[in-house]
Amino acid sequence: MQKANFLNGVDTKTFYPIVSILGVVVFVGIFFEQLFIDCSKVVVSFCLGQFTWFYLPVSGAIIIATYAFACTPFASRIVGGDKYKKPVVGIYSYLAVIITGSIGSGILFWGVAEPLYHYYYPPALFGNAALSPAAASAAIGFATTHWAYVFFACIALWSVGIGYMCFDRGLPFKPSSALYPLLKAYTFKWPGRVVDIVCVVSLIGGIVTSFGFGAMQMAGGVEYVFGIKPNNMVYFWIVVLISAVFTCSSIRGIKKGITVLADLNGYFYIALFLFLFIAGPTKFLIGLYVEAVGDMFTNFIPMMTNVDPFNIDKGWSTNWSALFFVWACVYTPVTSMFFVTISRGRTYRQMLLLSLIPPTLWVVVMFVALGGNAIWLDAFEGAKMMDLLNKVGVPMSVYHLLERFPLGSLGGITLLFTLLISFTTMTDNMTFSIASLTSKTVDENEKGADIYLRFFWAVVICALTLICLFVLGNAGTKALESMSAACGLPFYVLMVLLIIAITMMLSGKYDAVEYKGNTETTSN
Repeated sequence: MQKANFLNGVDTKTFYPIVSILGVVVFVGIFFEQLFIDCSKVVVSFCLGQFTWFYLPVSGAIIIATYAFACTPFASRIVGGDKYKKPVVGIYSYLAVIITGSIGSGILFWGVAEPLYHYYYPPALFGNAALSPAAASAAIGFATTHWAYVFFACIALWSVGIGYMCFDRGLPFKPSSALYPLLKAYTFKWPGRVVDIVCVVSLIGGIVTSFGFGAMQMAGGVEYVFGIKPNNMVYFWIVVLISAVFTCSSIRGIKKGITVLADLNGYFYIALFLFLFIAGPTKFLIGLYVEAVGDMFTNFIPMMTNVDPFNIDKGWSTNWSALFFVWACVYTPVTSMFFVTISRGRTYRQMLLLSLIPPTLWVVVMFVALGGNAIWLDAFEGAKMMDLLNKVGVPMSVYHLLERFPLGSLGGITLLFTLLISFTTMTDNMTFSIASLTSKTVDENEKGADIYLRFFWAVVICALTLICLFVLGNAGTKALESMSAACGLPFYVLMVLLIIAITMMLSGKYDAVEYKGNTETTSN
């Protein structure tokens, strides 16, 4: 009976193509490993290397459009309609889910490494000398722009499109519905299907990559705290542990499961950065924070136009800015399905601004707490943090930073718990969205798709992660990373179309759209 219910609730026209594509990718990766790796390198080299001129200015347009839409009369409408008298999720839980359920673990992974890289090797076009004070504040600004601005702006824009067309106008709960003003009836035919399928496949490639790197970082923490060397068995139990916590969270739903974990995760992050600010050089870190925020505004236009046609920076804009912006774009269409679900009851203006401003400021805080302390140790205590980074690697860098503080071992344990909850929350959010997209119906009381469908996608993600770690190793994980990044070109085209579609929504022309439950819609 459960099997029948599971199949009856599945949108097979989306579900089966996604499963088939993933099956082919896994088959080629396992049995033709070198071909898989070589092809992914060629594709990503072409998509990133040849289109940096497109990614950077469009990224700037995405951010500008987010603020512009927030200033329109349309933004005063309530997500989901007037039937929501108050927000379905409180402000703290809302921000905690947005931050910890998306890029929180990524900040812990790169929090020490990326600011150090930009401090030691600043892009020449910005005119900062290596290891200079100007390079230090700019490094924090670069890292924040790479991780926060575009990512959260993309989430905000997809949430507007999906929220209005799906919750307000009744179209199917899918990313393709956000493009209805442009696709019209084709939203429900193969063009819309292709949009949804590509969104899910790309997201799974991205989350498996993040999950794989996260498992490596947690395994490094297990070695650092408990002295157990990373191996396949350690990776296995880490993935199983995350899966077990995720399963318990999923069964309890959004309000009693996901938001509870996100709230707890938020407290861990707050405790971590307060500890690093108080135990570290507090005055220096506060000053660095203020300067970094200023540098973000000062360098915004140069960063979004630094195409570097003379290759003065030897691919810096491509390998850093374009690559991170592409990752942001790949994640956002599907993850926005979850964020817009918890945005019901808020105005679109609140959703836009809360999705962008507080998370961005939080990312600055975390990069200052981690990267700023590393820069201080390097500049004032002769710690040679770049040598250490090259020796221990990016995943272990944050643990070796913490050991220089009082109660360093306790900090390592706290970091392990923070990572565990971060990946659990992220997986919960992602599988909620993927299951909703591949489901025929979505529950109106915020429960999302059927629990069995959500559990199925959680198993798929965990299994793909273990295959990458066990069979393909680091090369395979990087190949998936490249594949995810290669999807940036079609996604950036979709972002341009999304901005046009939302602009058309603002006119009020689609306020009378009514979804009939099949391929037909009517508009007065």
